[in-house]
Amino acid sequence: MEYNYNDILIHANKFYNIYLEIAKNNEDKDEYSSYAVEFVNGTFTCELYLKALCLKLNKKHAHGHDLKDLFMCLPDDYKTLIGQKMHKEDYAYPIYPNKDCVLDTLWYEFSKGFIEYRYEYEKVGNGKRLIIFPNLLSEFATILKEVTESIYL
Repeated sequence: MEYNYNDILIHANKFYNIYLEIAKNNEDKDEYSSYAVEFVNGTFTCELYLKALCLKLNKKHAHGHDLKDLFMCLPDDYKTLIGQKMHKEDYAYPIYPNKDCVLDTLWYEFSKGFIEYRYEYEKVGNGKRLIIFPNLLSEFATILKEVTESIYL
């Protein structure tokens, strides 16, 4: 099957806009199930941007849902660019012990987020993961949107 990167970008932008609305709606809530919906949309948004970048830069479609795996498919200069943007002061986050950088924190919290959070109702009690840096996902999505659009537009 042949994929069109413009179609992926349009789809990613639609999910991005919905994700931002869900995140805004969740600001005053303390319901874990609401965050699960937010994180599924957020991680899927990032997945689509990464797939669009992979298709545009590598001329082949990337498969899977793991954000780290998709990120690693990018050319090194784009991995560096995105990593630098994540390390700017505006996007500075503490890092987990035994993690080397903010991207490692992102991978720990969200790399498999689409899979982990989409069936949240199946998890009970201690099976629910505590998310330490929820805004990290939205900032990653925003950076991916900016980088993707910079090479598409």
